[in-house]
Order: sequence, then C-alpha cells, then structure tokens
Amino acid sequence: MSNGFFGKILWVDLTSETFKEEELSEQIYRQYIGGFGLAAKLIYENMPPKTDALSPESVFG
Repeated sequence: MSNGFFGKILWVDLTSETFKEEELSEQIYRQYIGGFGLAAKLIYENMPPKTDALSPESVFG
C-alpha cells in the first residue's frame, strides 16, 4: 500500500510494558477512509463501554 500506509497497527500496553503488532487488510483502510475513520473504528472495537479515558483499560493510555 502506498501513501504512508503500511498495513500495521502497533498496540502498546503502558501498564505491562508490552507491545503487539497487528496487521490490517487494505480493505479496512479503504472502508474507513483515512485516519479519523480508522481511529474511530479501533476505539469502538477495543475500548469497553463507559471506560474512564485515563484508566488502565482505556486505549488512550
């Protein structure tokens, strides 16, 4: 893929000081057009409802 997309997301857990790399398909990038759409999808899928943004369970760190 071109234009700055490498098809990967790096998840960093600041609490446990670990990380994992996740590959995303080109279809996901096309479906969620650009950074804002993709970020909203990832937050929606990976953050439990009613989670405090500053808690360890938050995807915001």
